[in-house]
Amino acid sequence: MAAKTCRVSFKDIDGIRHQAEVQADTLYEAAALGLKALKKSDWIDVIGPGTRIDIRCSSPLLSTS
Repeated sequence: MAAKTCRVSFKDIDGIRHQAEVQADTLYEAAALGLKALKKSDWIDVIGPGTRIDIRCSSPLLSTS
C-alpha cells in the first residue's frame, strides 16, 4: 500500500488552527506523526489529552503513462 499525504490539524484555545503534513499508511500513523511534528513547533504551547485533531488524507496520484 502506498503512503498517503495527510494533514493533521487542531485548533488551540485561541481558535487558531495549527497543521502538519505527513506521509502515512494508516490514520493511526498519521495521527502519531502529525502530533509529533506539531509538538516540535515553538508556536504551540500544549496539546492536551482531550485535544480533538482533524486528519485529512489524499490518495497518491496514479501515473497514466
